[in-house]
Amino acid sequence: MPATLQNGEVNGGFDRSINQLDIAALDSTNQVEGAVGAPINESSVEIISQCYINPACDVVESPPGRDEVRGRSDLGDGRVPDAVFFEDADIALRITKLLWTSGPLGDSVTYTIEVNHAGYSWVILRNYQRIHALHINLYFFDASMRLKNRVQGDLKTEPINANGFFPVMPKRCPPDATVEMETEHAYVMEDYLTKMFEDHARREHVASLRFLEVSDMSFPLGPQTVERMKDSEMVVQKLSCNLHEVCLVPCNHDNAACKLFSQWKERWVVIQETCYIYRHTKTGLIAGVFLHDQHMKVEQLLTRDTSLLIKHALKDLIINFPNKFEMELWRCQMKNAMEKVAVDFTVPHERGSFVPIRNGVHARFFINGKAYMEAVADALESAVKQIFIGGWWVSPDVFLKRPITEGLRWRLDQILKRKAEAGVQIFILMYKESRAVLGINSFYTKRKLTRLHPNIHVQRHPDKNVLLWSHHEKTVIIDQKLAFVGGIDLCYGRWDDHHYRLCDVTDQMLEEGLGDAGAAVEKYGEDLNLRYARKPKLTSAIRRTGMGKRAAIKNTVAAPWRGLRAKMNVPKFRPRSRFNYKMRRAQKSCIEKIGGTFRKLFHTKSKEEKRAIHEDRMEELSMLAKECLWIGKDYVNEVKYAFSQPDSGDPYEDLLDRKKTPRLPWHDASACVWGVGARDTARHFIQKWNACKVLEVINQLID
Repeated sequence: MPATLQNGEVNGGFDRSINQLDIAALDSTNQVEGAVGAPINESSVEIISQCYINPACDVVESPPGRDEVRGRSDLGDGRVPDAVFFEDADIALRITKLLWTSGPLGDSVTYTIEVNHAGYSWVILRNYQRIHALHINLYFFDASMRLKNRVQGDLKTEPINANGFFPVMPKRCPPDATVEMETEHAYVMEDYLTKMFEDHARREHVASLRFLEVSDMSFPLGPQTVERMKDSEMVVQKLSCNLHEVCLVPCNHDNAACKLFSQWKERWVVIQETCYIYRHTKTGLIAGVFLHDQHMKVEQLLTRDTSLLIKHALKDLIINFPNKFEMELWRCQMKNAMEKVAVDFTVPHERGSFVPIRNGVHARFFINGKAYMEAVADALESAVKQIFIGGWWVSPDVFLKRPITEGLRWRLDQILKRKAEAGVQIFILMYKESRAVLGINSFYTKRKLTRLHPNIHVQRHPDKNVLLWSHHEKTVIIDQKLAFVGGIDLCYGRWDDHHYRLCDVTDQMLEEGLGDAGAAVEKYGEDLNLRYARKPKLTSAIRRTGMGKRAAIKNTVAAPWRGLRAKMNVPKFRPRSRFNYKMRRAQKSCIEKIGGTFRKLFHTKSKEEKRAIHEDRMEELSMLAKECLWIGKDYVNEVKYAFSQPDSGDPYEDLLDRKKTPRLPWHDASACVWGVGARDTARHFIQKWNACKVLEVINQLID
């Protein structure tokens, strides 16, 4: 085991015979406190989705005016605006090991440096050439700053190297140096680096951030009183395989053709406790987020000595490192995260689950939509950071609390708008239906919600028809601490209570009598009983002529195709038929565009007219609220008339005649969990969201 420097004393000198990195030693320096498989730190799990849930388009940008990945902070955590390091905390560096390697240009030394800042500690590997490059960059930066101060009237005429203004870089350690010389050289290099980073302007320079492997994601929890390991970060080269990404040819990235037609792109890679991220170094935009899962593997390529292949369920990533030492260090850190910190997500579990069975999870159950939607409304109102909503159908015009006594306050779109204006990030994942089969109209929901505020992000999936599959999970997650799961969507027709009313009547109407509605219920029951008794039967003449047999054979032959077409949600295409869905949709879209243009040209409403319309609408709503619990299109009967959500129109306008058609009661159950169960549910939502974004980008490339 190589000796190290401890407390300023020499302990046996330095081992110069190391040609490969001591994996066990490095693995022990980067362990996270706690037992193997311990629950993930709650704050770190929150950070995952807060910044990186949407890698494809909704990305987190770096502060304006920065050329590289720079910092962003609040004014209350000890940092100045746009600073990465804490202003009142020093950077402590200690060289613990010297690693010698032989090359074509002679022997070179690599320093193992332990860094500590504001309670965060981490390990970096740097050779003499990297330190010399840092010295040159900071030297010219210091000179430019002094010239700027001199021009602005700050009289500083002393030379840069005089009186300790800029530290002098130590000479290179000779290859034939003794152990005592190496130890003295290590102390001198430590002193040089410490003086270099004492100046706040120098340590915030881009070259310093790259050298120390620090970015705006390094210290998310503020100064720490108990020492903890910082997330591993590094500037690496990511392989962009043109064979796979452009030509769509399968490639294992370990062949001569891939080397010839591929290119390397510089990225900033961060390894967190439960995921790894790579970002653009110039803009700071998130380019990819990959949560640790059971499909992850880290392999070394045969034809690339300093490259690693990271296999993931979403996408394979090939990363190239400056040297083998840094590659092995990064491999150890990834191995530590997969096998110790994120072990709950990287090993198989019972019944194919992505997380282990959680015991002692607090939960509450809801029967029917009334209690469920009221609890969801209160939870949404208490959100501080994030809201995740996943469902088969989401209706923005549905009221979560009834009877309606506060106007639009508890309508879903108004709740989300208030929270988005308060800074809460809202992510909604919905099923993208086939309009030929379903009328839930997810496009209307996306268009209406995304227009409310930029903090509301809506994604519909899948882009293409899929056989026997849909987004049928109903989830609402608040700040990754509270999660609602079950079978109740936030949409029309789901709100109900234990009365299961067939007619929309209030308590006052019940006292006065049902009137025509009662007769409608009785008549509708009779219609249901007689539905199958009214089917026409084949006459004896048809049987004698054989027409019935021919029709039966034709239906039998065509049945498999009709069933397959219905399962794949493919509408029947008739070029000249007025029932052709695509033609009707194109005609309707063209008419709406022409009508909208004429309305804009000849009938533009003023603000006073819009305000008057809004007041009339509120008055109408208050009148309807006194009479009804299910307002407008929320009064549904799936048996009589399928669910539908039109592109336009009044959401308070009825689709059914309440005096003739009773409503269809809805009975379902849901549950609410908090704690580790909510974090697992949030992780599941994040994985689905990121997977849908990646598939969206791939489909765009294919198209």
